[in-house]
Amino acid sequence: MVYREFKVSGLENVGGTCVEYIPLKYIWEKISYFRIVTNSLLIYKSIVLFMELTQTLKAFIEEGQDWERKNTSVKGVSIIRLPATKNRAASLAIDINPIGEHGLPMKKKGVMIMNAMELAAFRAAFTNEKVDSLIKALEDVLPERKAAGKSSKTDVVQI
Repeated sequence: MVYREFKVSGLENVGGTCVEYIPLKYIWEKISYFRIVTNSLLIYKSIVLFMELTQTLKAFIEEGQDWERKNTSVKGVSIIRLPATKNRAASLAIDINPIGEHGLPMKKKGVMIMNAMELAAFRAAFTNEKVDSLIKALEDVLPERKAAGKSSKTDVVQI
């Protein structure tokens, strides 16, 4: 059993705290109902957002300029409209080029991904432990590079 306290007032001689006992089963039913409603709302919101995204992408492929880039809410990820060729219609691709500490893209060109199969292949390559060991070996062999965007002058006045 769970109980809740509530104040009683309103009459001259009546006042104080009353205790109401609530069966635990009732509390769990309320929580379960709340979870179902919340999950249903989240699913509905996800569907609506997906539909809006789909409509935005359709409009972009139909009305966008060749090689036009649209930024997304994910930093370093944008969408590029690829021009039509003799063999295929205009299409869209995801361009991934992470943003560095100075707010600029890390590479001159990012990685273009056009379908889920390519994304899965890149994920598998990036998460491979052998790639980690390869990059460590490269860093040991190659001379240290200056970071892009940093000035070589160190005469900064500290205030």
